[in-house]
Amino acid sequence: LPASLVDTLTNDVELLKKVLLFHVVSGEVFSKDISNDITVNSVEGSPLRANIYLKSKFYPGFVTINGKRVTKADIKADNGVIHMVSDVIYPIPAGNIAEVVTGDERFSTLLAAVGAAGLAETLSGEGPFTVFAPTNDAFAKIPKDTLDGLLADKAALTKVLLRHVVPGTLYYKGICWKVHQTAGGNEEDEIQTQVFKGGVVKVVSTSAGARVKDADILATNGVIHAIDTVI
Repeated sequence: LPASLVDTLTNDVELLKKVLLFHVVSGEVFSKDISNDITVNSVEGSPLRANIYLKSKFYPGFVTINGKRVTKADIKADNGVIHMVSDVIYPIPAGNIAEVVTGDERFSTLLAAVGAAGLAETLSGEGPFTVFAPTNDAFAKIPKDTLDGLLADKAALTKVLLRHVVPGTLYYKGICWKVHQTAGGNEEDEIQTQVFKGGVVKVVSTSAGARVKDADILATNGVIHAIDTVI
């Protein structure tokens, strides 16, 4: 954990309690009970989301909890079961995707575009969704006349925005070289995620490629990854 976060937690006992209780669920949940994108409420009250990645007949895959990888599962105790995770599960998601975007000034242009396309209600829905969210700087790369024209054309705008949304929750640790269907629905709207040395992640469409600049921005109905180019 960053030293600043450690200081914050150790100096705020109530927040520390919330974070610790966020790691606990009632009852016994073993790894065999976990399915992809299952959610369960923590003792703190907020939901935890489990995902299974890369599972196949050749590989058992691995589990993440809110994007943190389970490194050792099913450690039995007299009063329950323990699963070791790679990182502290923090922050606690405080809103759905639409609400998170609304509260982050980096996405003000995206917010305007989502409003113009009438997609705010969709991104507030149950989901789950993974949104590769262009920042204001990403939209600034588009010539003003082109961007204004796109914002005025609801059908074209909706098509572009839905290309940035992947059904299901794809956290950073689950990203690999893979082609994904998007909420756009058509083969031409598919995108590919790519992983490079040093943990660099890119996402590519038939139109453009972008780099993930800030991964795992958590929401109650999925996850957001900030990208540097509109795809």
